Amino acid sequence: MSIIQQLKDNLGYFFLKQELKKFSRKKKPMSFDQIKTVGILYVVPSEKDFHYINDFVKYLQQNNKTVKALGYTNTPYIPHYCFPKLTYDYFSSKEINWYGKPKSKFAEDFMKSDFDLLIDLSTKPIFTINYISYLSSAYFKTGILNDNNVQHFDLMLDIKEDTDLNDFIHHIQHYLININISND
Repeated sequence: MSIIQQLKDNLGYFFLKQELKKFSRKKKPMSFDQIKTVGILYVVPSEKDFHYINDFVKYLQQNNKTVKALGYTNTPYIPHYCFPKLTYDYFSSKEINWYGKPKSKFAEDFMKSDFDLLIDLSTKPIFTINYISYLSSAYFKTGILNDNNVQHFDLMLDIKEDTDLNDFIHHIQHYLININISND
């Protein structure tokens, strides 16, 4: 990582911490059967990996979940295989400020949505994705285990650095299906 990118990230996390001081959300863990709405946040992957995300979205929809997926690409243009649909929105590096804060209407709407579950599919820390997931109003949040995510996610998966997206998605599915929470 370049010194300039490191400086941008450090300033970004400083400003994010300021916003998090004013932020609160209602936490509500749920079993898979109780979940009705799901937000999926991800970095736009290769075309092959995009199919894994698409399959995961279909799986959730087949299990009666309403899904909204938001993809981010750190290039100025959305790849040809990603086209907005009712379930999918995208934003690019043209829609972030100088330190990585999203300026996209899609990102803003996503953060304000009261999803029952937010799934962050990024396998490496990326400030722009972290910004959205940390400030999301979702009742239950899941993603990878790292030092930054500990205070913001409710379920974290400790994955190996070389874990591919398909395996990560399968781990998430496994744990979500097996969590049994009674909300009496």
